[in-house]
Amino acid sequence: MNPAGAASAQSGNNAAVSPQTKTSRNNKHYDAFPSFLHMPGFDTDDVSAESINDSSDLPEYPGTVQNTPITGAYEISNQESEDTAFAPEEMPLDPSFFTGKSKKAPDSSAFANTVPPISETDNLNNNNRGGKKPERMDDTSNQKNKGIGEIIRKIVLTVSIITMAVCIGILANTYIIQPYLSTRQTQKAVDDKPGTDTPKDWDTVKAKYPKINFPSGMQLDYAELYAQNTDFAGWLEIAGSGIDLPVVQGDNNKVYLKKTFYGEKSKYGCLFMDSNNNLKTLDRNTVIYGHNMSYDDLMFGKLEIYKKIDGFKAAPLIGFNTIYSNMKWKIYAVFLTNGVKSGDNGYVFNYIFKNLNSDEKFSSYINELDQRKLYTTGVDIKPTDKILTLSTCCYDFDEARLIVVARMVRSGESENVDTGAAAVNKNPRYPQAWYDANGKTNPYKNASKWIAD
Repeated sequence: MNPAGAASAQSGNNAAVSPQTKTSRNNKHYDAFPSFLHMPGFDTDDVSAESINDSSDLPEYPGTVQNTPITGAYEISNQESEDTAFAPEEMPLDPSFFTGKSKKAPDSSAFANTVPPISETDNLNNNNRGGKKPERMDDTSNQKNKGIGEIIRKIVLTVSIITMAVCIGILANTYIIQPYLSTRQTQKAVDDKPGTDTPKDWDTVKAKYPKINFPSGMQLDYAELYAQNTDFAGWLEIAGSGIDLPVVQGDNNKVYLKKTFYGEKSKYGCLFMDSNNNLKTLDRNTVIYGHNMSYDDLMFGKLEIYKKIDGFKAAPLIGFNTIYSNMKWKIYAVFLTNGVKSGDNGYVFNYIFKNLNSDEKFSSYINELDQRKLYTTGVDIKPTDKILTLSTCCYDFDEARLIVVARMVRSGESENVDTGAAAVNKNPRYPQAWYDANGKTNPYKNASKWIAD
């Protein structure tokens, strides 16, 4: 059904309502105000609530009203609705008809019981049609969720800031602070190195350091450094490489891994002689260890130059003086080896022995060096010579070691080294880990394994 010309009113609303508005309920259409109330010429002042309920007094107008008592509203058929609708030209023109200023509008209270009740669902739907959003039952829950989310966001932000600060601190300590402190410690030792202000006699030194027990036979030149650290063993200097550092000897080989010459904690540590070496007489093989960081060339990092033959040519001679004597050493071999057994099929080449039981065994060791050296240097070694081994880590493969071996300059021998005699070894022997890292086959896999007795 599609009735027209009916006006609807909500309860409690005293204002006049457009006659075009209607209310639908149970598939029937009702007029809150009967159509005849708005017919032209009909005076609402003559109509009371009682007269409306008396259907016998109703005036005639086009369309047939069902002859039933008015209990809530007039029920009009579809055809009747179409016949009773106002044509546009029949609409009242007097504004007072709508405002009720000159004509008395019907009392809406008289029809209070005739308007169908509006459900809560209808009210929500009407509000929605008016553009208003109904209140949601979960608004409080949403607010709580937003509060929890904000707390989590702040926690994550705080943790991120703290993590970033810690990372920056670690990086600054690794790449700036620690290298600076190590360099400063080294420079301090260099300042204490023998020079023009070195004491001229032991009486002056012992008077200056009465609590220090200086070893018998040590050189006066190193008394100042020994007084600073009684583990002081000597000084290592390699002209052309930039290495110019003090060497210590601790009770074991771990003491100076993370401790400087002056006893301060540092990941760079200090160069140290093997704790089992004899400092005063020197063994067949004296071993000195030092760190080599991947990101700088402090400590033994400068030994990396010896991987190339040009590095050797730039610095072929080593100066290593102990607190007892001064010595020069000519570089004989440079090679790479592994620091753990897994790096070479369960074998570690022993280059840190101190003494061997015979000259023949020493000669066999020299043969092993000849297999491994990256290039020949033109320097020879005799079974009676003493050697100096410098050991550091490198990064050619996991747990790699870079080794430089030099022999002591013999009495009466020139310190000069003919670097022109140096030649590259085209097929040096590497540990298995090197071949694996470079994708090559190990030709020495089944070679004999030298063992120091």
